[in-house]
Amino acid sequence: MSKDYVEPPLVPLLDMEELKSWPFFRAVIAEFVATLLFLYVTVATVISHKKQANQCDGVGLLGISLAFGGMIFVLVYCTAGISGWIFWVGPFIGALLAAAYHQYVLRASATIGLGSFRSNPAT
Repeated sequence: MSKDYVEPPLVPLLDMEELKSWPFFRAVIAEFVATLLFLYVTVATVISHKKQANQCDGVGLLGISLAFGGMIFVLVYCTAGISGWIFWVGPFIGALLAAAYHQYVLRASATIGLGSFRSNPAT
């Protein structure tokens, strides 16, 4: 049997010439600056929430979630053309799947396996 396609030639996993190229360093610098900004803004938001005197003074939990989501949105938008969007979206999707797995699959299997969590189930 003959193949109806042409296999591409094998390439090395890590090309040493790529490590010396300017686009690689530009992507590394962009990722470093984006990660630094993300951590600075989100950690500062959490610290300001922890240091508030009463509930109406600080940003609150909604402000923390908006800081995280907003920073992800802005940094993906700013660095997608330089370093690629998959570096940000990939971990985000992974974290989303892990949270959904924990929230729904593990709790449902624990409820089915252990029965109801109520102390006096209705009969």
